[in-house]
Amino acid sequence: MSFSMKYISLSILTALSIHTPTASGQKTETISFLPEEYYEQDSEDSLADFYGDEEFVSIATGNKVLIKKAPSVATVISAKQIAHMGAKTVAEALENVPGLHVYPSPFNRMNNSFSIRGIHTDQNPQVLFLINGLPVREEYTGARPETFQMPVHTIDRIEVIRGPGSAVYGADAYSGVINVITQDITALEQSSYGLSYGSFNSSNAWYKNSFSIEQVNFGVSIESLKGDGDEDRIMTRDLQSIFDETIGTNASLAPGPVATHYDILDVRLSATTEKLKGNFWYWDNNNAGQGVGAAQALDPTGRQNSTIYQFDLAYNWELSSWDAKVLYNYYQLETKAEFTILPPGALVPLGADGNMNLVSPVGIGLFTEGFKGNPQPKEVLNSIDFNALSSKYNDHQIRIGLGISQRKLTAKEEKNFGPGVLDMGQVSQLFSLGQPIIVDGTLTDVSNTPYIFVKDVERLNSYISLQDQWKFANDWELTAGIRYDYYDDFGSTVNPRLALVWEMTQSTSSKFLYGRAFRAPAFDTLYAINNPVGLGNPNLSPETIDTIEFSVNQTLNENFNWSTNLFAYESKNLIEFIPDQGTTTTTAQNARGQTGYGFESELSWKNITGLWKLNYSWQHSEDDKTKQTIIMAPRQLFNAMYDSQVTESLNFNAKLNWVGKRARQLGDSRPPLDNYATLDFALHWAIDNEHIWKVSLIGKNITDESAFEPSHPLVPEALGPISDYPIQGRSFYLQLSKNL
Repeated sequence: MSFSMKYISLSILTALSIHTPTASGQKTETISFLPEEYYEQDSEDSLADFYGDEEFVSIATGNKVLIKKAPSVATVISAKQIAHMGAKTVAEALENVPGLHVYPSPFNRMNNSFSIRGIHTDQNPQVLFLINGLPVREEYTGARPETFQMPVHTIDRIEVIRGPGSAVYGADAYSGVINVITQDITALEQSSYGLSYGSFNSSNAWYKNSFSIEQVNFGVSIESLKGDGDEDRIMTRDLQSIFDETIGTNASLAPGPVATHYDILDVRLSATTEKLKGNFWYWDNNNAGQGVGAAQALDPTGRQNSTIYQFDLAYNWELSSWDAKVLYNYYQLETKAEFTILPPGALVPLGADGNMNLVSPVGIGLFTEGFKGNPQPKEVLNSIDFNALSSKYNDHQIRIGLGISQRKLTAKEEKNFGPGVLDMGQVSQLFSLGQPIIVDGTLTDVSNTPYIFVKDVERLNSYISLQDQWKFANDWELTAGIRYDYYDDFGSTVNPRLALVWEMTQSTSSKFLYGRAFRAPAFDTLYAINNPVGLGNPNLSPETIDTIEFSVNQTLNENFNWSTNLFAYESKNLIEFIPDQGTTTTTAQNARGQTGYGFESELSWKNITGLWKLNYSWQHSEDDKTKQTIIMAPRQLFNAMYDSQVTESLNFNAKLNWVGKRARQLGDSRPPLDNYATLDFALHWAIDNEHIWKVSLIGKNITDESAFEPSHPLVPEALGPISDYPIQGRSFYLQLSKNL
């Protein structure tokens, strides 16, 4: 790894020059972030108290370990903190994490994506999203499922790694890991429920409870999250606008609102005995909006249904001197989409295969009801994992893990274009006469034919991992880990990690961290065919990244804490969909490498009025060959949160989220996007003496900041760019809840 020596020297110099005090009082902390399989879900022992003792965190076996001695840098967000800030989704709760920027994905229906330390890509598969240590992923793209949003009222805490995690989690724990840990709903002492309603016709309702039958404890939670989206988020220019200007048509629906409506149902059922625990999860987003459209052309009538079924069963036992666990996981993701890729009246140049082709067209199609496609992929995962941990070897804590998983992708598709659909002889004949072929909205089923967007594929992955936490001196601990993964479609990969923790004084700790991570090529980047937007490439290599970090955490007194983390990384073989010359299609390529460095600083101060939490992050990332600054990723982020218990019955929370400028692609004549800031607040009033019933007023972007996130440079500058994506405007919500 070819990091500049000045960054390593800076890290060592800082480590040797600081000898002052680490804080409690701050929820954003340096923690251990080992697999959730080993977490005991006891909210009192897991940093669940917004103001509580934050010196400890449960790791590995669930035993308490000092945060300042844990071998990772991360952020913890408790359930109470989520409630105080008034977050409705996990993405909203993550907006104040240092070095993490929440942005709309260009190619994922404007779904929330997470840019960490300047690693900012289209589908965002470089961030691994887990729920209770199990991945929630669409293998087709490698990212979260399309239109995925997770409501928050069953969450115990959220943990976020900033940096690599493949030595523990395997594929896609690349730039970061987000682990959502849900409450143990089998242990609820009484029912909890609530209802909210607000702007954009949005509503949120939830209910959770538990009961027992003989020796088995059961829990159930149901949550609904609905909304029409902000219709004032207007796109002034889309892909069809470019076609209209080039071809002379008038089909574009721009200016027009982006489609961000959603209708989510989240259901969880759990059952536990002394050694056995089973969970069932059902998640569905019905008729979700298409954002700016599947191909960056507005599609107000398009819709997408995404459904997740997950079942996991875990068994714990003692094996000699080891605490062992075996976990079976079944995960099924079904997607049914109805896309109008280009709007009614679109005049589309067609290639010899019937797909869109601007370079060598053999015909023209007039699509009177739109250029339509209805892909319906289905993924099924079966996995078995075994983990064992022992602390009975002197000063060593040993963890071993091994597992195997199989994921299958099958697909159906209907469309009114492409091979197997259009009569290309007729298309060519009409083209020779200067006439287009007229195509209506009749769809042809190309399932089980060579003309579908992806063939049925299967992937087998097996792994083995080993980790040793060695306390070799009173104030020193070394964590070393390594994981070997084998994939039957592209080969094997080895990912190590090292973490050296030095407790410099009783109040000051420092860490030097190294880790390697990888991202496996997703099915769409390998196998997509007959797709008017993105095409696969079977010759891809996995992405890799090497990262070094230096962290200092200090407590000046019981109410004041600060921490700083320095990092540098080198990534290779980043996979992106690169525009094909002269057409609107893109093809997956190992497009580039990337280097980056920066720092993240946090401060927490509790005084007589309340708790102040501030963080600032700065990063510089660039293409390793051209040295061009990475586009679309903000260089600077600043967040501030103030939380005050005004009276015994009244809580007030305010947060500021500031996003710095973002660079454009070389050759894009548009100026860099200006920085912007949004201000949110939440007011919670307990209306009974026991503080069980609460009324809340929540405001988002209350200054109605008019700001934009960058659109993808989809087409050549000669044709002109599409407009940027407007952020959501001002909104207010009223909530009534009965809490535990």
